[in-house]
Amino acid sequence: MIPADADETRILELKKIWEEVCRKKIHEAYEEYLKLLGNQP
Repeated sequence: MIPADADETRILELKKIWEEVCRKKIHEAYEEYLKLLGNQP
């Protein structure tokens, strides 16, 4: 539940930053996974 005095603009900004961080981490993990697959015999 969001408080009545919450700064909705700031909340949206933080959600966008969080999404960018998550996307970057997912991409990094995927790249690492592909490297591991490439090293399989």
